[in-house]
Amino acid sequence: MGPNEDVKRPGAAIALALLWTQGVVTLLDTLALQVGGVLETVDDLTPDASAVSLTEMFGASGGGADVEMYFRVDPAVSALVLVCYAVAFFLVGLFLLRHRDVR
Repeated sequence: MGPNEDVKRPGAAIALALLWTQGVVTLLDTLALQVGGVLETVDDLTPDASAVSLTEMFGASGGGADVEMYFRVDPAVSALVLVCYAVAFFLVGLFLLRHRDVR
């Protein structure tokens, strides 16, 4: 198995993404609402919580944009969290590209 063998097998990445979205996020959301505290803060810093808060700005499921809504995370913090995730993934991808492909 060579150093680039993992690039040819995307099944593990797809399985991990499905496990994260269907299992871990759901469990973390449920526990954070019940326990609160530090777990709620960690849950607020996930991309899921930030994306939900930003998309709720465009209308709640039971009303329109003029309905007073509850945001799990402040919209400014949500945008900052998502930008930080985007920058972090870009930098990791850049590092891996330069480390693996450019020598």
